[in-house]
Amino acid sequence: RRMRQPDDVVWLAHATARYIEVTGDAAILKEQLPFIDGQQLGEGEHDAFFTPEITKNTASLYDHCARALDLAIKRSSPAGLPLILGGDWNDGMNRVGEGGKGESVWLGWFLLKTLTDFAPVAKGQGDTKRAQAWLKHADVLKRALESTAWDGQWYRRGSFDDGTPLGSHNSDECKIDSIAQSWSVLSGEGDPARSTTAME
Repeated sequence: RRMRQPDDVVWLAHATARYIEVTGDAAILKEQLPFIDGQQLGEGEHDAFFTPEITKNTASLYDHCARALDLAIKRSSPAGLPLILGGDWNDGMNRVGEGGKGESVWLGWFLLKTLTDFAPVAKGQGDTKRAQAWLKHADVLKRALESTAWDGQWYRRGSFDDGTPLGSHNSDECKIDSIAQSWSVLSGEGDPARSTTAME
C-alpha cells in the first residue's frame, strides 16, 4: 500500500537507532537491502493498493534510514513543523493536511527524538555533514514546537491546511490529544514544566 502518511519515513531510523542502542550491533547498518517499486500516487489520490516489485538495486540499511530522514525533513512547513499530509499515526486524521499545509505536532516530537538519536549513528558512519544538518534541523524543530504548538495548558495536535489549530482549547472536537502530550515526554525534548502541565 502506498500512502501519504509522513511518519512512515521516520520509523525505520527510529527502530534502527533503538536496536543499536539495545544490542550494540552497529554492523547491521552495512546490511544491503533492496528497494520496492510501484505506482506513484496521482493528483488527489490518498492511497493505492498494489503488489510492489523488489528492485535489483540495493543500499545499506544506514542509507535507507538516512534517505528517509532527509525526506522527513524536506516535508516541513515554513514554521519548521512536519507536514501532516495524508495523516500520521492517527489514520482518522488523514484529511487534516491533504492540501499540503497542515502540520503534525506529534510527528514533530517523534522526528525530533529520532533525529537526535540517529545523528550519533551517522557520525559513527563518518557521515558528519549529515549528522550536523540533522541536529541543526532538530534545533529548529524544537524551537518551532515550543513557540507555535503550545496552547496554554497543553500542546496542540497540529493544524489544518488553513492554519486552524487541531487539539486546542478552542477546538469543537479533539480539544486535547494524548499523543502530542505523551511524546513531549517520551522524546525527552519537551519543556519540563509544560510537559508536566500537559500530562495532568
